[in-house]
Amino acid sequence: MRPLLALFVCAGSAWAGDLSVGFAEADVTPKLDAGKPVYIAGFGHNRKATKVHDPILARAIVLSDGKTKVALVCVDVVGLFNAVAGSVRKQVTGFDYVCVSSTHNHEGPDTLGLWGASPFVSGVDKEYMKAVEAGIVKAIQDADKKLTKVTARVGTASAPELLTDNREPYVKHDELVAIRFEGADGKPVGVLVQ
Repeated sequence: MRPLLALFVCAGSAWAGDLSVGFAEADVTPKLDAGKPVYIAGFGHNRKATKVHDPILARAIVLSDGKTKVALVCVDVVGLFNAVAGSVRKQVTGFDYVCVSSTHNHEGPDTLGLWGASPFVSGVDKEYMKAVEAGIVKAIQDADKKLTKVTARVGTASAPELLTDNREPYVKHDELVAIRFEGADGKPVGVLVQ
């Protein structure tokens, strides 16, 4: 983890214009006692969750310069369809851009319908997907409410061991980039890592 340490010790340029940032998260972990199976995405069919190791989160950051407001949110699931992102965009107002992404977690609930009881049965729980969407919206709205003026510090480090591309065409960018947002007191408000 030396490259990450170098990012914060040797943080490069700072930007302190009219930048505000807010961070928030929402827990979207499925309930395992709901009387129906939670199918796990990736690595075969009919894998049912038996316990929760870590919560499934929707993490959001909202950035604004007073003219443009952007929301970035990432969910700890294998993937999300564009329809989910489109629905989220309709529910949050006042944003110029909303980016919804996923971590591609192969040990979380099936959100794409590929890992049900068999190859011919979807593993998606429609009620759970509504809860995921509501969690994404809540995380964005909560981050928006927490907007605070910040200075942004950008740091980079060479980190080829952390960044990979394992399919053709191989496009590899060996530089890890992080942005640390500091409040007026110089204390960190949050960090955005590539």
